[in-house]
Amino acid sequence: MNRKTTTIIATLAAALLFSTVGMASAVMIDGHNITFINHTYDPTTCNSTWYYNVTSGYQPSLSYWVMSWCNESAVIDCSDKKEEYVTSDHNTNITGIKFDTGYESEEGNLESRIVWFTLHGCGDYYEEPLNVSTKAGGEVNYGNVTGPRGPDSCPCCPIPELSTLTLVSVGLLTLVGYFALRRKD
Repeated sequence: MNRKTTTIIATLAAALLFSTVGMASAVMIDGHNITFINHTYDPTTCNSTWYYNVTSGYQPSLSYWVMSWCNESAVIDCSDKKEEYVTSDHNTNITGIKFDTGYESEEGNLESRIVWFTLHGCGDYYEEPLNVSTKAGGEVNYGNVTGPRGPDSCPCCPIPELSTLTLVSVGLLTLVGYFALRRKD
């Protein structure tokens, strides 16, 4: 293989690798696990529902957790009847959706729940890592997990996923490299 072919193959392989890098679909925060399961979108109602599996670690059990979210009016339903929108949780300092039903966990028996929330908007929200925080006992800890994302001023406007932006960037760099090598020959 000549140098040009090798360069193009290496660049395409890098593009494929970067385009398949996943998001933070699960996070372990001080022994408590929040795992993004999936989200569904109904184009007839413009509603999207986001599903998570939340497991409390051992003592202290999970008291509550908060996911950052900027648009209170978009939250229309939730699995946790104690869920609320907070402008800034006084313990975590996160503005967003607060799941306030505590968990019971003892040695050998961890409580796990599937939780969900439904958002109304002007389109399907993109998946992107969002800030989350847990409170257990007096401990507050932070992490990131996949959630709905849009600009703060219009959370339903589409934003390209990171892998899409990476793929376009690598493609442009490949073209620049190809033409630079072609000019040398």
